[in-house]
Amino acid sequence: MPTLEELLKRIESHTGVISLEKIEEHPPYYFYRVRMKIDEETIRETAVCIYVDKNGNAYFKGANPVAVKQVTALELKLRQMLTQEHNAVKIESISINKEEGYAVASAFVLNQDGTVSRKNFLAYLDENGNLVVHEIVTPP
Repeated sequence: MPTLEELLKRIESHTGVISLEKIEEHPPYYFYRVRMKIDEETIRETAVCIYVDKNGNAYFKGANPVAVKQVTALELKLRQMLTQEHNAVKIESISINKEEGYAVASAFVLNQDGTVSRKNFLAYLDENGNLVVHEIVTPP
C-alpha cells in the first residue's frame, strides 16, 4: 500500500488535476481539496479524506478523487448538444459503445408547451467528427 506522500503524488500526477491543497490534518485523517479540469469550461472541486494506518499505509476514506470515469469526446459533445439543442433539463444516462462508436442517451427534455418529457437518443460521430443525434421514437 502507498504511503501518504505516494498517494498525494498519484493524485497530483493525474491528468486533469490543477491543484491539490491541504485543508486540515487530524492524524490518522488528512483532508485535501482537489481541483480537476473536466473540460474547457468545467472545473470540479472535490474534498478528499485520506486515512493512514499505524503501518503508514494510506487509503482513501470514501471515493478516490481521480478514479473518475474518463469522459469521451462523444459524451462531451452529446451532453452539450442535448442541453443546448434539445432543451435537456436533466440527462438521466449516457451509455457508450466504444467498439461500435455510438452512444444512447436518456434525458428529460423541456417541450415547447412547457411540459417535461423523457426522450431517448442515439448518437455517433460521423467521418468528419461531427455529432449526429437521432431521437429514438417508440410506438405507444
